[in-house]
Amino acid sequence: MFPLNFVVGAAVGAVTTYVYKDDNAKQWLNETSEKLKNGVSSFMASFQKKAEDKAEDAAEAVVTVGEEKVGKAEEVQEAAAKA
Repeated sequence: MFPLNFVVGAAVGAVTTYVYKDDNAKQWLNETSEKLKNGVSSFMASFQKKAEDKAEDAAEAVVTVGEEKVGKAEEVQEAAAKA
């Protein structure tokens, strides 16, 4: 009978009007949005810290492998000099 978009639009309009006119609902919505904002920012900060830790671990692995290769190259040079 009514298109779905009409029903959804009417529901959103009714909720918006209720929140706009009711001070308690407006305050609750503001508090909830602040909590969500703080939760998301701390969640993203934990991911950023994990990414930094992984980057440091990768850098250490590259340095370790590089040192091993340099040591092998020195051994080969010494063996070549003796031969």
